[in-house]
Amino acid sequence: MASDNRTDGGVFSGRVFGLDALRALAVVLVFVFHVFPGSLPGGFVGVDVFFVVSGFLITGLLLDERRRTGTVSLTAFWRRRLRRLVPALVLTVLLCTALAALVGGDVLVGVRRQVAGALTFTNNWVSIGAGASYASSFSPEIFAHTWSLAIEEQFYLVWPLLLVGVTALAFLVARRRGRRAHVLAPLLGVALLVGAASAVLMALLVGDATEPTRVYYGTDTHVFGLMVGAALAIVVSSRPGARVLARLRGSTRARTGAAVATAAGVAGICATAAGMSWQSPLAYRGGLLAVSLLTAVVVGGLLLVQDLAREAERGAMRWVGVRSYGLYLLHWPLFVVASAAFPRWPMVVLGSLVVLVSVPLAGLSYRYLEEPVRRRGWRAWGRAVARRTRGLRVPRAAVVRTRVAVLGLSLVVVGAAVGFARAPGMTGLDAQIAAGAQIAAQSMTGDGADDAGLDDAGPDDTGPTSADGGATPGSTAASASPTTASPAPSSSTPEPVPPTGKHVTVIGDSVTLASASALTEALPGVAIDAKVGRQMKTVPGIVRTLRKKSALRTYVVISLGTNSTVSDAMMKDVVAAVGKGHVIVLVNGYGDRPWIAPTNRLLRRAAADYPNVLVADWAKAVAARPDKILGPDGIHPVPSQTHVYADVVTARLDDAAALTVS
Repeated sequence: MASDNRTDGGVFSGRVFGLDALRALAVVLVFVFHVFPGSLPGGFVGVDVFFVVSGFLITGLLLDERRRTGTVSLTAFWRRRLRRLVPALVLTVLLCTALAALVGGDVLVGVRRQVAGALTFTNNWVSIGAGASYASSFSPEIFAHTWSLAIEEQFYLVWPLLLVGVTALAFLVARRRGRRAHVLAPLLGVALLVGAASAVLMALLVGDATEPTRVYYGTDTHVFGLMVGAALAIVVSSRPGARVLARLRGSTRARTGAAVATAAGVAGICATAAGMSWQSPLAYRGGLLAVSLLTAVVVGGLLLVQDLAREAERGAMRWVGVRSYGLYLLHWPLFVVASAAFPRWPMVVLGSLVVLVSVPLAGLSYRYLEEPVRRRGWRAWGRAVARRTRGLRVPRAAVVRTRVAVLGLSLVVVGAAVGFARAPGMTGLDAQIAAGAQIAAQSMTGDGADDAGLDDAGPDDTGPTSADGGATPGSTAASASPTTASPAPSSSTPEPVPPTGKHVTVIGDSVTLASASALTEALPGVAIDAKVGRQMKTVPGIVRTLRKKSALRTYVVISLGTNSTVSDAMMKDVVAAVGKGHVIVLVNGYGDRPWIAPTNRLLRRAAADYPNVLVADWAKAVAARPDKILGPDGIHPVPSQTHVYADVVTARLDDAAALTVS
């Protein structure tokens, strides 16, 4: 339908050209972000493009129905939404759960919770409640991506109610005042207010978190994109908006400006996708809102150049855009399952495999399931399948294809049931870390901390003391084992004595916990204070707590290079908190997280700036053979290789002993 045919009927009386191309762009961004990790660090913004398009279309269609009929049928609207969303979702859940059952192991962890959340459109809040992470390096969840579907469906549930309620209230107020009702102005105010509140709440709640899953998943903090689209739909559906739109469509200058603005908006979205990482606080302090506003600019521009949009929206762009929902649903769980099935395959090979499988599957789903159900409903689709299965008035080839499909679907259902039954309670890495946490807890409750360390220097200690009254790292009291007599005085320079575990406190994160068994074996009596997700900024408080308990030992190993950025000021606070008379060994990090490389550089600089600081190069040790040392998450060592982590730490502690000799 040509763009000028909507002047009287309204923008939403026919198809809005260009939106399928925008959907295609959005799904490609998300697709690349997920299946080719690191190639497009900000590709997750594609979801926010989807949000704006959905908010625009849904609001526009509701307002168009109200304009045509004088009312909005909420039951009919929700029925249409369920017909559109549920078929592909159910197929994806069944198929991918069955595939996960074939692979088994970690990929099935939490699958019952995930499926329940996905099928009830609550997976965002279910995941938040379970403490799940969108960027989890432990065990990526196969249906984690349905968080966005949950937000959309919650919007579909609440927004129509608000729309009907606000318009009804506006009519009631206008009738009492004897005035003409203006329903779109208050509705626009509600949309802008809700959108602004959501964006502000996201910015406030994210803080300086490097794990922003809560604000990313939250409906309250991430509904602004939908509201931006809704606000645009309200504006162009109003009489003044329609008049302005019609006038601008007739202006060559306005159309040229709209084309330029559309191209600039698309370029801005792509630039953001190329440069803004998911962990960046900037993303949540205006970055995602900016993408939403850019998308609104693109949609508004398309409305002015519908003839050009119709010509441009052809071929592959149209095909991908129409099937973007199925592509979005299928690609992520297939990637997770493929990664679990073939953990040593290069990412580019896995990503290419997912593309080759997802695209035809999405096409088949759209043709034989999604569209038939959307147009005719579940019952009519089921009756048609039954007729084709029995061979009633259909070609023999169609009967064979249908029977094969039904048999395949039956096997998928059985496989999904097996997956549900076999789902383990925790991943292998979770179990490894849990065991390490027990070892760490036991190491902190022993009496080792009372036998050695700066804060335990008593009146009988004869070694030299530091300026703050404790034993220096090079003193006999700090270097000798509590059960070993001090060496006799010698006129020659003593050889460095490598510290034993009784002289070492380790402050670490999940990498430390995963390696706790190897650490205690290499350093008997070591005290390990470690926690999953711990960051460098917590060290001063931890050190103060240990000092109060007289549990801070002479050698302090800090292994917190994985979970967050580190600044010079933060490092200064850490060194000051540990204090004089201690040697600090900083263990750097290894992984594909964007902050690890700059953090490692800063740790090296700290070693150059402070004479009592050294760096244990875990990153270098792993880089030599990461596929052997690390698990599928690319962060934590597998159980058989945790000794590598322990060797890196103990080797640097041996070097630290040399620092202590005066």
